[in-house]
Amino acid sequence: MAKKQDRYLQKRGNTFYFRKKHNGETFKRSLNTTDKQTARDLRNFYLANLIEYGQLDAPKKEGQEVITFGKVAKEWAAIHKTEVRHSTWRDYVSAMNGHILPKFKDVPIAEIRYVDIKKFRSGLKVGAKRANNIMVPIKSVFDFAHTGGIIQDNVMRLVKRLAEEDPEIHPFSLEEVNRILDAVDPWYRPYLTVAFFTGMRAGELNGLSWSDFLEDMKPEPHIFIHKTYVYKKDGVPKTKKSKRYIQCLPQVLEALAEQRKLTGKSKHIFLTVDGRRMTPDHIRKEAWMPALEKAGIEYRPPLQSRHTFAT
Repeated sequence: MAKKQDRYLQKRGNTFYFRKKHNGETFKRSLNTTDKQTARDLRNFYLANLIEYGQLDAPKKEGQEVITFGKVAKEWAAIHKTEVRHSTWRDYVSAMNGHILPKFKDVPIAEIRYVDIKKFRSGLKVGAKRANNIMVPIKSVFDFAHTGGIIQDNVMRLVKRLAEEDPEIHPFSLEEVNRILDAVDPWYRPYLTVAFFTGMRAGELNGLSWSDFLEDMKPEPHIFIHKTYVYKKDGVPKTKKSKRYIQCLPQVLEALAEQRKLTGKSKHIFLTVDGRRMTPDHIRKEAWMPALEKAGIEYRPPLQSRHTFAT
């Protein structure tokens, strides 16, 4: 006897099917899934439609305009672009242009099924974290369409996030840190020193102004983190907790004293050799990679400086 939680579900081979009698008529449909929890979610979706509409799919209104996903996405973008951080919007645009629109642009949004979304995600040649990030703008478009009355059913409510693996943490030893600082171009040594001995994010480092260095703060000098420079745009930290004061260790004070000789007359603390704003790509190519190679240390991304400080 089927368990109550699996009512109206049948399994043939490895595939689940939905089957139920309603008002004297039998309704059935292949769920195109081998996963039991996914089958239960779809069963609940079709049950809700049966109760409300007397059929498995929500009915189309007579004379209703066929609205494609691409058209809704364009309206969503015009509004949503102003509501998120610049860096977040860049990621949305990348996901939309690189993955989502090539698949769904010309598809009527009301006809996109849960199974279509699942197949799309399973076909992405990316890791779980990136796949979850790509799904965020899709969900936002569907939420926008549902709230605005464009669609009656929001299939994205059934789509669960993929489990993500914890990021690999491979910090440097103090001996390795010193080798890197000895090997790096002197112009960039203060930058990497502050990175290693504060644990600041690249965007926070690149956004620092000399006014953020509170040299006279008691009982010891601090750096005030309250802005970022990401994708060549000034902004604010991602979360409230990211806005903070960092106590300056002796290594940091020495590095900033050295940096003042280089950029002390400029507004921003860290600049490139030719006076431009610092970016992650620049520091990685011009300073980080050459320093690791010269120090004979296997490559690790600059983010490991943050992990190094944490350990």
